[in-house]
Amino acid sequence: VGPLHWAGAETATVNAGYMDGAISSGIRAATEIAGGVDR
Repeated sequence: VGPLHWAGAETATVNAGYMDGAISSGIRAATEIAGGVDR
C-alpha cells in the first residue's frame, strides 16, 4: 500500500466545509496522485 491522499470538504485549504472546498480538495489530491505516476 502506497501513500494515502485525503480529499474532501473538511481537508480543503480554502472554503473548508463547503462544496467548493471539496472540489478544490479533489483537484489537489488528483494532481498530487497524477504527479507521482511514472510514465
